[in-house]
Amino acid sequence: MDDKIRKDTEMIEHIKLIAEDTSLGPFIFGDFYRSDIRGEETPLIIYVGGAISKEEYQLRISTEPTPVVNEFIAAVRSESPGVDLLVLPFPPEPDRSVHQELFSILLFDLLRQTPNPRPSSIACLGYSIGASFATYLTFSLPQVKALSVIGGYGMSEGAHESRMVGDVNSRKYRAFWNADGDGYMENLFFLHLLTKYDAEMEIVTASGGHDFAEYASNGSVRDAFEFVFKCF
Repeated sequence: MDDKIRKDTEMIEHIKLIAEDTSLGPFIFGDFYRSDIRGEETPLIIYVGGAISKEEYQLRISTEPTPVVNEFIAAVRSESPGVDLLVLPFPPEPDRSVHQELFSILLFDLLRQTPNPRPSSIACLGYSIGASFATYLTFSLPQVKALSVIGGYGMSEGAHESRMVGDVNSRKYRAFWNADGDGYMENLFFLHLLTKYDAEMEIVTASGGHDFAEYASNGSVRDAFEFVFKCF
């Protein structure tokens, strides 16, 4: 499913990525976006969404993650547009092996469907439980330069399950959290892990609850994209 779409006056190419008959279910999918202007070695930002139901996951295969894409475009509009975006929903009803299995599907199936199958520079961004896989990716791929989490859960677990490759303190980290959301300790657990590697992470707190729309309305999503983009 390839087409050109216009969002916030930016013309970008969209590819719906679909892996069928996977270990995680009948299909796993993502949405890949590339601007018309890009460099020879285009960096990639991987955004991992939060928990959704099986029914919602099935519905989203025929739609696009427009709210996420619009925040991405707004964040990079004044900068060089030479960066790709992959939006990956977190699989419904995950089991204990979800990180490892989703990692294999992403690398050996979904990314191969894109014009950027082996990006030399990657940044990861995760919302809610999607932060667990974003963290797993960060410490499983040496080319990841930065990690940003929004209302994140499971970052420490994702890190412990990963291969912990690369220089941990050479990457950049930032966490965004709304004051009315639960689970603030998740950030502190992850920060404690990072300090063991002499790495630092700023925790930015704003007003609002845990819904994505609230993080978008207070600017956290845009700021998270800007943070990882500037780390390339």
